[in-house]
Amino acid sequence: MVAALLARGGLLTSDHPGDVGHYQTFGLRVREGLFPYGAGFYMEYPPFALPAFVLPQLVSPGHYLLVFKLLMALCGIGTVVATAAILTHLRVRERTALLLLLPVALAPLLLGSTYLNRYDPWAALLTSVALLAFVSGRARSGAVLLALAVAAKTYPAAIVPIAAIWVFRSDGRRRLVEATVAFAGTSLVVFAPFAVRAFGGLGNSYYTQIKRSLQIESSGASILLVADKLGVYSIHWFRGMSVDLAGGAPHAIGLFTSALEVIAILTVAWLYHRSGDRDPRSFLVASGATVFAFVAFGKVFSQQYAVWLVPLVPLVYLSIASFAAVLMTGILLATNVDTVWGDWGLRDTNWTVWVVVVRNLAVITLFALFVRELRRRRSLNSAS
Repeated sequence: MVAALLARGGLLTSDHPGDVGHYQTFGLRVREGLFPYGAGFYMEYPPFALPAFVLPQLVSPGHYLLVFKLLMALCGIGTVVATAAILTHLRVRERTALLLLLPVALAPLLLGSTYLNRYDPWAALLTSVALLAFVSGRARSGAVLLALAVAAKTYPAAIVPIAAIWVFRSDGRRRLVEATVAFAGTSLVVFAPFAVRAFGGLGNSYYTQIKRSLQIESSGASILLVADKLGVYSIHWFRGMSVDLAGGAPHAIGLFTSALEVIAILTVAWLYHRSGDRDPRSFLVASGATVFAFVAFGKVFSQQYAVWLVPLVPLVYLSIASFAAVLMTGILLATNVDTVWGDWGLRDTNWTVWVVVVRNLAVITLFALFVRELRRRRSLNSAS
């Protein structure tokens, strides 16, 4: 909470409200009786984002920004608690656990206004609690929570194949069937009302996300930004759903990195399956690897995506945990550079290009480290 108070755009100021004004319009439309995704109510976010948008409007419309930020701060605290509980389950020593939790607890301060003024802490909390449920042997609860996380923000879908393997390996086929039914049933409950009444609107919200152009902060865009710096390519940016790059090269790179994203996620699932490892840490590392792949190779890397990554870093093997925590701290700080210190410099390809390139390489490095640990565990299990 101290980090949330002291952060740029934190609880003590109304400056840098980010997307909160946009969210408030959704809360207002619900309060006025409009149906999400229906006529006059386009929404680009998944359905279970609505609780984060509507609750502040119901609590105090006149103080929407403050209530929203308090809600996100509570989500952040819940994420720290869930992550700490996972570390306790893994029997990590208290002093080590406290050090590993520092980037998670300080994320609002390190990431700045992005943390409290986006709804991503809501999805991160659901994901963290789902992982806690899975490693605690509560497969059905984990499946319900994971379904809710996917319905709040799409990225936890990358964890689904890992969770299925974990449940089958830990508890057998019957429990996997139960968890699958729980996941499917929860998804049906969340999505069905909107699919029945506003199928086109709900489908269009996902379609607009899929067809998005290459976002300027993504790893793929970094290739073109560096090419621009070297004088061999000239970028053309435009305001789409974010700041995106236009042209044939960005489109081709976006398609390539999206394919790479899917391949990377499936490769992690295959490695985890082949490892035969029943250690919950392997499950957590594999889950983290899929999310890092989702971010590292996706054609969009909005600044708030760092919120998804930070709770996953303390869950890696202790052999790389300290290095991973330091690297994640750097990722959080570097994510601010373009907007806070660089005067939106990516659009002008100034010095911030190099910082964002290093940030993206750091995310890819963490993904590679997670994969290496999975492969190492597979080798150890094969040897034994």
